[in-house]
Amino acid sequence: MRTLFLSLLCLFGALTVLQAQDPGIAYQAVARDADGDPLADAELNVRVTLYSADDATLWQESHASVLTNQFGNLALTIGDGAVTPGFSALSMVDWSAAGLHFGIEVDAGAGYASFGDVDVQAVPIAMYALNGQEEEIAALQSQLDLLDGDVSALAGDLGEAVAEQESDYAFLLGLIEDNDGDISVLQSNVSQNTADLGDLLSVIGIDPTGITVEDMTVTGSLDLTGVFSAATGIFNYLSSNNADFEDMIAEAAQVSELTFVSGRALGETSELDIDGVLNVDGNSTMGGNLDVDGTITSQGSLLATESYVDGGDAANAAADAAQATADAAAQAANADAIAANTSADAAQATADAAALAANASADAAQASADAAALAANASADAAQATADAAAQVANADAIAANASADAAQATADAAAQAANADAIAANGSADAAQATADAAAQAANADAIAANASADAAQATADAAALAANASADAAQATADAAAQAANASDVDDNEFRIAASAADMGFGESTVGSVNNVPQHPGYANANYLGADDNLVEADGALDAALKSNADADAQQAIDDAAALSLNATADAAETAARIA
Repeated sequence: MRTLFLSLLCLFGALTVLQAQDPGIAYQAVARDADGDPLADAELNVRVTLYSADDATLWQESHASVLTNQFGNLALTIGDGAVTPGFSALSMVDWSAAGLHFGIEVDAGAGYASFGDVDVQAVPIAMYALNGQEEEIAALQSQLDLLDGDVSALAGDLGEAVAEQESDYAFLLGLIEDNDGDISVLQSNVSQNTADLGDLLSVIGIDPTGITVEDMTVTGSLDLTGVFSAATGIFNYLSSNNADFEDMIAEAAQVSELTFVSGRALGETSELDIDGVLNVDGNSTMGGNLDVDGTITSQGSLLATESYVDGGDAANAAADAAQATADAAAQAANADAIAANTSADAAQATADAAALAANASADAAQASADAAALAANASADAAQATADAAAQVANADAIAANASADAAQATADAAAQAANADAIAANGSADAAQATADAAAQAANADAIAANASADAAQATADAAALAANASADAAQATADAAAQAANASDVDDNEFRIAASAADMGFGESTVGSVNNVPQHPGYANANYLGADDNLVEADGALDAALKSNADADAQQAIDDAAALSLNATADAAETAARIA
């Protein structure tokens, strides 16, 4: 009897998609015995298998202890049973594939037996739409993540560019300050050398016949009878309360300390005011600061001015501010575009939810209609229990009516699916347009960053060229100074030779001036390294020439050392500039 039941069981089924929050497919059937009577209050085990067009198993689950009602109706939700191990959830099925069909198996106590297949005539719209929407959301989230990464990378690049510019500015400022120090030292040397030469030239006149002092006042023990005149005059130390020198001309002169009545001197704490032009041919070393109201030039070329440096800093600051404004505007535009895209996605999600709710309402109405039809069918079966033929005719009519209703529902589902597909396509077009706009904005930002980097590189190249030119000029100046020192030393040697020859020709004899107090009186002098009263003029002249030559040799060596130091500094500056550019 069980075998007859399994073979002749008539199942009336309808597949209806549940479009509420829990995904699933509603399945209903009527179980009848061999006589066609409803199988009331029976307990069955049902196994549902989803097959592809080539009968490959895609998904499977089982429902235990499914009960029929008093009319033989059974109802279950496909997707709500126990999924067979090895298969994923029903929502993961690709419902867009053709030829899908369910295999229904029933176990009435002797094992599962097949009741045949139920074709999936219409795609389960809700699940298919949900899968598509999840893919769209995942794709959109991926795009947002990429855009966030691009924005973060852009912000990082901007930060690195700003830090690199600040480093370059600090490097340039350091070079300017270093050059200011060199200029101060040079100006100090110029002022000192010019002051020394000017003081000497203002009181002494030298011509081929000797050295002439136009006016000299001595308050000490200097006694002169008649006119003091000598072919060669040597002064080891000169001290007086009041010394007025109208003019002094000398080829070479060294003065340890020279004090004027007004209190101005050339000592360590002295001041020197020059109203005219100060020209220095040699080196000038300054130990303090140099304040310049005008401009500073070297061999006719402008070195630097405060307004020039401030103007360059202001221009760089303005360029940085403009770049920062442009970057902020681009980022704001990107943020607005992202917000607009997010709003559009939210609106689309709302529309999809409304469509799903409408479908769910339609399904509920259809389920109610089906339930009413089943109830009417059950009443007809009860009333026509004695007339099986009439009941079967009525049942066939009900089945036909239900089939028509299912066809109408399938048509409605297909229309909803088409509308949903159109909405998804429209959303995809909007996302593509937004992606194009984002790409254009990012390309514009990249172009701006590249242009700024090119400008920075050009500025760095120009700075390096300027530093190299300064280094070359310093080296050339050092070479010229060394040559001048060497020429001076040669002149001193030649002068010694000529003085010695002249002394021999003139037959100088020993002469003393015993009444002159020639002991040095200035502070710090240890009563040594000065000529005695009994030394003759020729010996004194020779000693002076030797001292001059020693000083000239020291100056020449100092010039050589300065040139070497300048060359090393120039090489170091060029290497540092090249390293920063690289």
